[in-house]
Amino acid sequence: MAEYRLHCKVGKVGMAKAHAEYILRENKYNKKEDLVYKESGNMECVIDGTSAIDFWKSADDFERVNGRAYREFELNIPNELTHKEGVELVKNFVKQEIGNKHPYSFAIHESHSKDGEKNLHCHLMFSERKLDNILRTKEQFFRRANSKKPELGGAKKNDIWIKKELLLNIRKSWEVLSNQALEKNGFNERVSCESLKKQREIALEKGDYLKAELLNRTPVNISGITLQKEKRLGLEKLTPEEQEKFKEYKQAKELREVKKRELEIKSKK
Repeated sequence: MAEYRLHCKVGKVGMAKAHAEYILRENKYNKKEDLVYKESGNMECVIDGTSAIDFWKSADDFERVNGRAYREFELNIPNELTHKEGVELVKNFVKQEIGNKHPYSFAIHESHSKDGEKNLHCHLMFSERKLDNILRTKEQFFRRANSKKPELGGAKKNDIWIKKELLLNIRKSWEVLSNQALEKNGFNERVSCESLKKQREIALEKGDYLKAELLNRTPVNISGITLQKEKRLGLEKLTPEEQEKFKEYKQAKELREVKKRELEIKSKK
């Protein structure tokens, strides 16, 4: 069943290199076997040639202390899609929302729960500094921008990323592109960026009472860190708070499956 998720995070200075290594499965993470695809782009903006990991290390080294080294989107890819279809979906999203405006790295992973359920997802991290066709060294790129003489300062941070309206638009963008990919590849499933409550209200307004009943549940949501920790160490090793969150996640997941089966039976009748 296709599930929607787009989560936005901000990485502080000191976190960028380690996080890039983690999502790209490089250096100490290179033995992980869940990597489907990875890509970095727009890093030719620095003249002292660099790998993606070097670029993000430079963000740690030269961004101002306590500043934002990167912004990240965590994206659920509909499990109905193949790896190739998922890669195409993410590339379309990156082209539309990042384009040639910001340096970026993204990676697609496929993990599995203990009961074998697939979780295809993407980590997309990018610099908020906007490219302006001026070549700079890595150190200069992350300096404070000079409005009067841009070539003497760093690349200017694009403040649009801190606005709520943009995040709402991007959430909608991921919904639209995901549904286009599902339709293109022959699936009837669709996702929505709206809350379950809002989706249920819309279903009731349309008289779709079966769908409304499916949506009458708590959302299936949990921190990826908690999920991986439970998978690696077991439930008993989680903190009491994490254990409670994990139990709520399992209950919500089971309820969703029950309602889905009920909907299939009622639809056939």
